[in-house]
Order: sequence, then structure tokens, then C-alpha cells
Amino acid sequence: QIQTELLVAQSEKLKELDKLKTNLFANISHEFRTPLTLIKAPVEKLEKDPGRELTHEEVLMIRRNSDRLLRLVNQLLDLAKIDASSLKLDLSEGDLFRFLKVEASSFSSLASQKYIDYRVKIPNRQFWAAFDREKVETIVYNLLNNAFKFTPPTGTIGLTAEYYHSEMVITVEDDGEGMAEDQIHYIFDRFYQIEAGRKVAPGGTGIGLALCKELSELMAGKISVSSRTGEGSKFTFSFPVQEILSSPSYDGIEMNPLVSKAGFTLLKAETDDSILIVEDHDDMRHYLASSLSWKYPVLQASDGKEGLEMAIMEVPDLIITDTMMPLMDGHELSSLLKADERTSHIPIIMLTAKATHDNKLKSLYSGADSYLTKPFNADELEASIQALLQERKRLRKSFSKQLLVSPKDIAVSSVDQKFMERVMQILETEHVDSTFGVPQMQKALTMSKTQLHRKLKAISNQAPGEFLRNFRLQRAAQILSQKGDSVAQVAFTVGFENIPYFTKCFKELFGVSPSQYKK
Repeated sequence: QIQTELLVAQSEKLKELDKLKTNLFANISHEFRTPLTLIKAPVEKLEKDPGRELTHEEVLMIRRNSDRLLRLVNQLLDLAKIDASSLKLDLSEGDLFRFLKVEASSFSSLASQKYIDYRVKIPNRQFWAAFDREKVETIVYNLLNNAFKFTPPTGTIGLTAEYYHSEMVITVEDDGEGMAEDQIHYIFDRFYQIEAGRKVAPGGTGIGLALCKELSELMAGKISVSSRTGEGSKFTFSFPVQEILSSPSYDGIEMNPLVSKAGFTLLKAETDDSILIVEDHDDMRHYLASSLSWKYPVLQASDGKEGLEMAIMEVPDLIITDTMMPLMDGHELSSLLKADERTSHIPIIMLTAKATHDNKLKSLYSGADSYLTKPFNADELEASIQALLQERKRLRKSFSKQLLVSPKDIAVSSVDQKFMERVMQILETEHVDSTFGVPQMQKALTMSKTQLHRKLKAISNQAPGEFLRNFRLQRAAQILSQKGDSVAQVAFTVGFENIPYFTKCFKELFGVSPSQYKK
């Protein structure tokens, strides 16, 4: 009897799942057909009348619906990756508050069309942090999209963002139709769609909120909803995030290294060695940038204070600075950069119109690596740049070949030496912990991802992850040569949990397997 009841229950469950899948395919077909029709229509008009030009409204319609298709495909792919456990976080640094403002603003025109009172409350300050832009965007978009779907014209929708207790809390609230209590329990289930009462905006696939829930869990966050029929709904999405306090403020401007902005310009080039030009004279700064941008990525700042902020944030490979500038002159800039462990390794070329011996000494004492007197020619500047970059590369190459590195050998200044000593001390203490990785290194050194990567790469020619892995492997080699522990024991002792991966990495570094090395 019990077995029969179980079989009946399983059969009913399979029928329900089959119905959900059928509905999903029908809904996805509908979701695809509508935007495809709207894209296809103006194209067919062009086929019939090749001399006709698309109107601005038609171009916007094509763009809007192609974005809709792309978003749907990406959501389906994300669900497939989640099922295969292959979807990973892709953290990048940026101003999270500004990012949320940009996402929220994309719904402003829709709010105007539907006469909706759309209220956005996001703190008017910079919040620099490492976060997964694509996943945060997906969640915020789906929550806002749902709110606009189920809120009638003249209704109210609000989005707020707050940071407290090391969590970013994002709330999307509407005064639409709301949901019954028995529906709330299923709202985050895959393919589930509310049918009764929700007649404001038909359509949808039933995967948006399910994806929000699974993405929030991937980010170690959570998402919840409170709702009452006829009173609207309130969705709350929170996730842990650490504010990077060492990043300078740019009055709400989010720096993108591939986008040109006033005062902060990065030009495209063929090489990876970036150069920061700090010069208050506009024509001189533009001349230097145009002379170098064919070969190097070029950053620009119009005074010493701006240059200091950009150098700390972007950590360029070389800095060219004028001596006489407002707010902060080149000598003070050079001294501050050489005293800061985040930038102490960066070579500095000082440009000056003063050709006196005292001024040259003052420049060199401030930490400048090279000195050019105006007027100078482009070949002279290029030769100085290449000499300094090649010297740094030679040092990095030399030290990267050494398996056991001493801070005093690898550093080119006392500040660099102190930094490397701090790195080695942290790794010596933490390398046994298998959960200790690059994010933990960043936190221990109070440096951002970019700062730590460029600093270690510039000094040791190794990225932080590679440096940590090699440190562990070096410690493993020492243990294997001194003790009788097994390979597995040694791997666990130095923070490796995966023995085959440990063996592979060890062989790549030392040329032999751990067992062979032990003999």
C-alpha cells in the first residue's frame, strides 16, 4: 500500500515537472518570437525598399529587442552553468553605488511612459569594492523588471541601496497587485509563474527570480520577499562586500582604464607597459601623450595631486612628471610615491625647465630615477623610458628564476624591501591554511586587487596567486628534503587540498614529481 502511494506520488510529480517544462518551452518561444518580430519588421521594410533609411525610433527598437534576446539567452546559460556547478564569481573593482545608479537609471524612460513614480535612493558617495558586475546587474534588472511588470500606471516603485554590517542591502519595492501568502513560497522556484490576479503584464519565462536566488547564493548573499495581495511587494537582496578604503575618491567618477575621461585619460596602445604623464601645461601634456600613445598605454593627470591619486589607483609602470605644478610639485609627488609601498617601485622621470645643478640634485634626492631638461627631443625621452623599463624587466626576470627569494635581494628600495618582508611574513604564517588565497592577501596587506597585482608583478614578475603557490611549493620542497613525511602529508601541510594538482604544480616548478624529489 505504501509503495503504491509512493509510486503514485512520484508519477504525479513527474507529470507536474513535465507540465512545467512544457510551459517553459512555450513561454521561451513566446519571449523569443516577440523581439524577433520587432527586429525582423524594419529589416523586411529595408528589403522591400533598399533606398529607405531606418528611423531613429526603429533603430532604438532593434537595439532594445536585441538586448532583450541577449539577456534571455544569458539567463538560460547561467542556469545551465549553475546546474553544472561551473558558474563562478568574476570580481572586478569599481564604484558599487555609482554602478547601481547607472542600472537604476536604465528604467527611468519606462517609468515616464507608464507614469510611475520611480524613486531611487542610493548614497551620494563613492563605494569602491570588488564585486561581480554581471551578476549584480542580472539580479537588480530582474527585480526592477518584475516591479515594472506588475505595477499599474501611476503606481510607485522604489529602489534603495544601503551598506551596513559589511553587507550591501538592495531593496526594490512596489505598490502593485502583490501576492497571496501561498504564492510567496514558490516565487523563487524555477519556471513558476503567478497566474491568478497578475494580469498587468503577461509573458515571462519563470526563470528570472529563480536565477536571482541562485546567483545571490553564489555570492554568499540572500534574497527575500514580503508581499500582500493588493498592497504590493518588497524584494530585499543582500550580499557581503568589503569596501576598499585605500582607493582615492574621484567625486563619484568610476574609473575605467579603457575609457577616456576629463583629466584621466588612457589611450590604447600595443604594449602593456603603462605610463602616467603628470603635467599642468595642456599642450605639453597632450604632446607627450600623442608622442607615446602609439607604443604605450598613456594615463594623464593635470597636476601633482591628481597624479598622486591616479598613481596609487592605477599603479602605472612608469611616471613622467613636471617639476613646477600647482597643488603639488614634482618633487613632493616623487617623494610621496617613493615613500608609499604601493608605488615605491615605479620608475620616475622628472622634466624641468630649470637646468641648474641644485635642481637636478633635488629631483634625484626626491626619488626620481631619471632627469630631463626642457627642451628635449622625443628620441631622448624614449631612450630614457626604454632604459628604465628594461632595467626593471631585467631585475624581475633575474629574481623570477630564483626559487627562494630574499626580500633584500628582490627589492630595489628600502620601502620595497619592507613590503616584501611583510608579504613573506604573512605567507609564512598563513600558507598552511588552504583557505588563504589572494583575497586574504589583499586584506592582510590593505591593498586592492589591482594594487597588489601590479606591485608584486613589478617586483617579482609573479602575480599574487602565482607567488603564493610558488611559496607553498618551495616550503613543500624544503619539507620533502628534510623529513620522511608522505607526499599527501606535505601537500596538506603547505595548504594544498588536491594532491593531483599539488603534484602537477610541483613538477612544473621543479621539473620532477614530489616523490622523485624526495628520493
